[in-house]
Amino acid sequence: MVAVGAITFINYNSVGGAFSEATYESLDRLSETEAIIVLQDITKQVELMTVLAGDSILEHSIETTNTAYTGTEAEIIADIERMDEAWISPPKTMRC
Repeated sequence: MVAVGAITFINYNSVGGAFSEATYESLDRLSETEAIIVLQDITKQVELMTVLAGDSILEHSIETTNTAYTGTEAEIIADIERMDEAWISPPKTMRC
């Protein structure tokens, strides 16, 4: 009975150690892959923002839109918030 227990203990420790090492290696590879994917996505977003920041047509359009607002700053902000809410919560007839 002692021999069976000793063999079971040895097998458990050797297999458990190998399993743990394989699991850690797998998780390490997965985290590296995910980090690369996140880095690529952030790089694409930064490149897009850089292009948009240098776009004079976009800048002119924003300036034109900004000058089209009328009223006090509080009224303009209230109008923008109403438009924002309409985008966030469209009327029930518009929902799918």
